[in-house]
Amino acid sequence: MVTRCLAVPVGIVEADKAFIGGHDKKGHDDKAIILGMVERDGDVIARVIPDRKDITITPIISEHVYPGSRIATDAATAFMNLAASVTAMRA
Repeated sequence: MVTRCLAVPVGIVEADKAFIGGHDKKGHDDKAIILGMVERDGDVIARVIPDRKDITITPIISEHVYPGSRIATDAATAFMNLAASVTAMRA
């Protein structure tokens, strides 16, 4: 499978997590965690992820964003350890 990348090396990509879903028939939380990456004035990549940990999120962002691009995120701890190859911008 070919990996699609967002942003040219000087571009800006916004990344965030979202919870989609509700409760199952037994009342248990049944939400999926989605990681979304949006290139400003460009494409969107969204992935279902198993958890919110930085060890899960960082490789996905690194796979889909060109080295040297700037990443705009919130202050969530999952985004604190982005690779040195991207420049993190905190909201």
